[in-house]
Amino acid sequence: MLNARMTVIIRELMKAHTPLTSEYLANVLDVTSRTIRNDMKDLESTVSDFGASIKSIRGTGYQLSILR
Repeated sequence: MLNARMTVIIRELMKAHTPLTSEYLANVLDVTSRTIRNDMKDLESTVSDFGASIKSIRGTGYQLSILR
Protein backbone atom coordinates (compact mmCIF):
# COMPACT_ATOMS: atom_id res chain seq x y z
CA MET A 1 0.00 0.00 0.00
CA LEU A 2 1.19 3.50 -0.78
CA ASN A 3 1.87 5.92 2.02
CA ALA A 4 1.61 9.70 1.57
CA ARG A 5 5.31 10.05 0.70
CA MET A 6 5.11 7.38 -2.01
CA THR A 7 2.03 9.04 -3.46
CA VAL A 8 3.95 12.31 -3.78
CA ILE A 9 6.85 10.48 -5.45
CA ILE A 10 4.52 8.88 -8.00
CA ARG A 11 2.87 12.23 -8.75
CA GLU A 12 6.23 13.93 -9.22
CA LEU A 13 7.37 11.15 -11.57
CA MET A 14 4.10 11.33 -13.54
CA LYS A 15 4.41 15.05 -14.24
CA ALA A 16 8.15 15.01 -14.97
CA HIS A 17 9.38 15.09 -18.57
CA THR A 18 12.91 14.15 -17.56
CA PRO A 19 14.30 11.76 -14.93
CA LEU A 20 14.22 13.02 -11.33
CA THR A 21 17.14 12.57 -8.97
CA SER A 22 16.74 11.15 -5.49
CA GLU A 23 18.16 14.42 -4.16
CA TYR A 24 15.43 16.43 -5.91
CA LEU A 25 12.71 14.15 -4.54
CA ALA A 26 14.31 14.25 -1.08
CA ASN A 27 14.19 18.05 -1.11
CA VAL A 28 10.54 18.05 -2.19
CA LEU A 29 9.61 15.68 0.63
CA ASP A 30 12.10 16.93 3.23
CA VAL A 31 13.67 13.49 3.74
CA THR A 32 17.08 12.01 2.91
CA SER A 33 17.99 10.67 -0.51
CA ARG A 34 18.50 7.28 1.18
CA THR A 35 14.83 7.30 2.21
CA ILE A 36 13.88 8.01 -1.40
CA ARG A 37 16.02 5.11 -2.65
CA ASN A 38 14.35 2.76 -0.16
CA ASP A 39 10.90 4.01 -1.18
CA MET A 40 11.77 3.44 -4.84
CA LYS A 41 12.42 -0.24 -4.15
CA ASP A 42 8.98 -0.58 -2.58
CA LEU A 43 7.33 1.47 -5.32
CA GLU A 44 8.85 -0.63 -8.09
CA SER A 45 7.13 -3.76 -6.84
CA THR A 46 3.85 -1.90 -6.37
CA VAL A 47 3.70 -0.22 -9.79
CA SER A 48 4.73 -3.41 -11.58
CA ASP A 49 1.37 -4.89 -10.56
CA PHE A 50 -0.28 -2.11 -12.58
CA GLY A 51 1.77 -2.37 -15.76
CA ALA A 52 4.40 0.25 -15.02
CA SER A 53 8.02 0.36 -13.93
CA ILE A 54 10.39 2.86 -12.40
CA LYS A 55 13.64 3.03 -14.31
CA SER A 56 16.72 3.94 -12.35
CA ILE A 57 19.14 5.64 -14.71
CA ARG A 58 22.58 5.81 -13.12
CA GLY A 59 23.82 9.38 -12.77
CA THR A 60 20.53 10.77 -14.07
CA GLY A 61 17.64 9.77 -11.83
CA TYR A 62 14.34 7.92 -11.79
CA GLN A 63 11.74 7.80 -14.54
CA LEU A 64 8.27 6.27 -14.55
CA SER A 65 7.62 4.03 -17.54
CA ILE A 66 4.12 2.82 -18.45
CA LEU A 67 4.33 -0.64 -20.03
CA ARG A 68 0.71 -1.24 -21.07
